[in-house]
Amino acid sequence: MDFIIENRWNGYTEETMTEKVLSMGGAEAEKLAISEWFGFMSFGPADLEGFKTILPYCIYFHGKFYHIDEDCVETTIPYDKLLAMIVESGFNGTILSEYEGHAFYLNDAVEQLERHLKMEKSILASL
Repeated sequence: MDFIIENRWNGYTEETMTEKVLSMGGAEAEKLAISEWFGFMSFGPADLEGFKTILPYCIYFHGKFYHIDEDCVETTIPYDKLLAMIVESGFNGTILSEYEGHAFYLNDAVEQLERHLKMEKSILASL
């Protein structure tokens, strides 16, 4: 698993990583992990500078999120940085909360949505 996580963005395709992990002694569990990891990590790290360039053209955002912990933190998306950029741009539109964690977690979706909104309000209040 460490190899899979450490090398997701090091030029491997799903197929070449599977071949490599199988050659290292991996089996069905590792193949499944690779498949899930490539699906979950299908997007690269956030391109914050690229995000800034589209802000003048945006009228709404899909505020995707996967898991909001009890402290109201989304650990996979840099909401603090993104919301700061949105505010600085003068954005006057809508942000829709879009829960995507149903594919990975067995969380209560209503509770997750409530936490997401609380997190966003807290970040915005601190700006």
